[in-house]
Order: sequence, then structure tokens, then C-alpha cells
Amino acid sequence: DTVSVLDTVTNTITATIGGFTNPSGVAVSPDGTRAYVTNAGGASVSVLDTATNTITATIGGFTTPQAVAVSPDGTRAYVTNRGGASVSVLDTVTNTITATVGGFTNPWGVAVSPDGTRAYITNAGGTSVSVIDTDPTSAAYNTVTDTIIVGRSPEGIAVSPEGTRVYITRYYRDGLPGSVSVIDTATNQVTGTITDVDFPVGVAVSPDGTRAYITNTGNGTVSV
Repeated sequence: DTVSVLDTVTNTITATIGGFTNPSGVAVSPDGTRAYVTNAGGASVSVLDTATNTITATIGGFTTPQAVAVSPDGTRAYVTNRGGASVSVLDTVTNTITATVGGFTNPWGVAVSPDGTRAYITNAGGTSVSVIDTDPTSAAYNTVTDTIIVGRSPEGIAVSPEGTRVYITRYYRDGLPGSVSVIDTATNQVTGTITDVDFPVGVAVSPDGTRAYITNTGNGTVSV
């Protein structure tokens, strides 16, 4: 029940922080001063001060929180409630839940578009990715505006830096060990599927958008 801090220059662990309960997801604020950690076993989200490596707040009101993503302006965090079929919107200034969006099926991964207007949620218990309108000026703010069918067991998710593509790992695919779906965000349609993976879960895109890294839990490898 700890969080490790990795020095990415030396590739060494510089700190190990305790006080969490089955920590699952983690996201860092855009300014790098805070990290938000979901406590899947504690129904809460912890706020970590990255300068002192101490927990400054623990926010309750979640239901088996799985993943978390912070908006580009750092004012909101989106938390998937795997046990509650919902997504909580967290005000990062007041550390309070300001909205709860429902209608999901075992929501797992979450990623926010670079312009902050959309959040993408994987429904691990179903076959789709849900799109939430996250633009505070929109009439559809904090509602699901689209559902994209990708196939069974979508889990991990990442948006490309320019916001034109979303990458979805599918842990299981019709009796086969998963795949990666590519979504065009202009049309919200699947435009590509990569099948040379082995029960993929995690995905991250490089800052220049030219590479995506996929964790293969089935064979202990990472695909590029």
C-alpha cells in the first residue's frame, strides 16, 4: 500500500510513500506539484505533494476508484468508480466531488483530451468507450455525448498529444488475447486495430505522438 517515486534520469527509486489503501491509478497535475492516487481498497483519492512526498488530503465518496486523469488546466480530476458504474468529477481547488456521471459498465480507464473538452472512459465490463463532455461552457457539460463500440474488454486508454487519436487496449478479444483499437476523435470511429499483442492493459503515447507503448500482461513484454 505504497507509492514509489522514480528518478527518470537515474532510473532509481528515490522515495517510497505509505498511507494508501490498495492504490491503483495515479495522475500528476499539469504543473507537477500534486499527484492524485486512487485508493481502490479505501473508497478514496489521496492528494500527494510532490515536493515533500507527503499526503496533504484524502478525499472520500468514491466507490472502488480505479483510474484518475487531470484536466489540462489542472482544475478538475476525473475518477472512474469501478464499483459504482460512474465517474466522479473532482474539483482540485476545493478537493470536493462536484458531479457524478453515471451510465457506465465497470468503468476502468480514463483520459482527457488535450483541449480539456472531452473525457474518454473505457467500459471494461462491456464493449465500448464513453465520451463525456468536459467543457464547462457547453450545455452538455458533464454528460455522456457519445458511445464508441470497440469490442469486448476495453481497459487502458491514452490520447495522442494533438488529440486526434485515442488508443484503447482490449484485454480480451473473441477468445483471443486482446488487441489495441485506434479511434479517430473527429469521427469517434475505430480506424485501426492492432492484434499482435498479448492481453494488453496499459498504454502511453510519447510526447511527440509518434509512438505508443503497450504493456502485454500475457507474456511480460512491452510493444511499441
